[in-house]
Amino acid sequence: LKHMPFADLRSNGDILLVGEPKVYALIEEMFAATTACFRTKRIHIGMDEAHDVQGGRYEQINGKQSGFQVMNRHMAEVVKITDRLGLKPMIWSDMYFRIGSKSGDYYDRSGSVPAEVAEKIPKQIDLVYWDYYHPDAEFYAEWIDRHRAMGKEPIFAGGAWMWGMLWPNYDITSLCTRAAMTACRDRKVREALVTAWGDNGNESDALANLPNLQLFADCAYDERADDKTHRRQFAGTTGGTWDAWLLGGLLDRAPGIFSLAETYAINKQALPAAVKAVADGKENFGPQNPAKYLLWQDPMLGLYDAHVGRLPLAKHYAKLAKDLAKAVRRSPVDRELLTHGYNLASVLELKADLGVRLYDAYHAKGAAKVTRLRELHRKVLPELAKRVERLYDHHRALWLENNKSQGWEVLESRYATLLARVRFAHERVGAFLAGRIDQLEELEEKRQPMHTDWGTGRLGNCGDYRRMYSPTFT
Repeated sequence: LKHMPFADLRSNGDILLVGEPKVYALIEEMFAATTACFRTKRIHIGMDEAHDVQGGRYEQINGKQSGFQVMNRHMAEVVKITDRLGLKPMIWSDMYFRIGSKSGDYYDRSGSVPAEVAEKIPKQIDLVYWDYYHPDAEFYAEWIDRHRAMGKEPIFAGGAWMWGMLWPNYDITSLCTRAAMTACRDRKVREALVTAWGDNGNESDALANLPNLQLFADCAYDERADDKTHRRQFAGTTGGTWDAWLLGGLLDRAPGIFSLAETYAINKQALPAAVKAVADGKENFGPQNPAKYLLWQDPMLGLYDAHVGRLPLAKHYAKLAKDLAKAVRRSPVDRELLTHGYNLASVLELKADLGVRLYDAYHAKGAAKVTRLRELHRKVLPELAKRVERLYDHHRALWLENNKSQGWEVLESRYATLLARVRFAHERVGAFLAGRIDQLEELEEKRQPMHTDWGTGRLGNCGDYRRMYSPTFT
């Protein structure tokens, strides 16, 4: 829909103009092309996150209408197509719940789907309840019951967390998967699947997600599954070393992240027992992704440096790099993937707090200013450039081993920008030290908070690369 030849099929943003005959012609072509590749007649047609489906151009053409009515009329037309092609469709269920919520929230406990609307959902359609976020089994059980109250037996979809980050998050996947699978077993849900999204560049290697898939399978089939189970099964199914792969998850469990426990405290909610059980004794347990923005942020602009402050990030990543290097030597089967983790940690050892070090050196007084800037110019920045090149070369080889080339251009452009900006920082600092320029404008600016942290000054979450390397983009 982003391409101009399809502009007349668009209502707003990325939403189809429902009711338009050419839209249904396009959908039929899409279904026919996709299903030709597979034996199964089951097809997941999505239809989620169509916020304001009744608005935009649709409202201009048809006037104000109920979102429920618009969705059901559209659904009826789509089902005609799947019937004609002999397909059994399923959709994400969130649009019905969102329309029934005053806040548009999928998980709004005060929202409801009217009975007359539920009755008009075509019988051919299966509803898929997706939920990657809740740590307590009671919530999943309630939403399974809400789907059944609509007259539908839900298919559950959990999440193997790899989206918007450099390496999958095993902690949050484990927390939410255990709760979800407990509820699915208790409520006797017959079908469950696990999703692994590649939002914002697919930076996390797909195979790094294998421990999360092992966890999902173990928890689905064995209510007693624990780390011993996963360790044994993972070795059997992949030949890999469970503990070695989990080291990569420490890229985001950095000192000073905004923890899950703090989220509950800020919202004045009691900490669920499931969270307390796994978070106790674990520093910085949460769904944050600092490694991503600490890698990509510009060293001279330091957009996230207000959150970095004096955190011992270099020490954290140096230890992680050392541990991953040992794991590479001990685990030949895991070598290529763990080498990628080592390269990431090795870059972040120098890069994570580089902006703060540059800023502090520039604002130092007297001879200390020159000494500190010269150290960064002569040693740190050149070494960082070498490590970024090593990371880039290995990641490219890893990508081409496991994926088609298409898509790599996204990450290649990010690496090219990062390397260019590291070299630019080296050039700028050198020019200042040589007296060719009398100030570094980038380092004159006071560092400001970039994401919501409720005054904690913690490292939070940012999934969008555009908000990491330049303040130009929002």
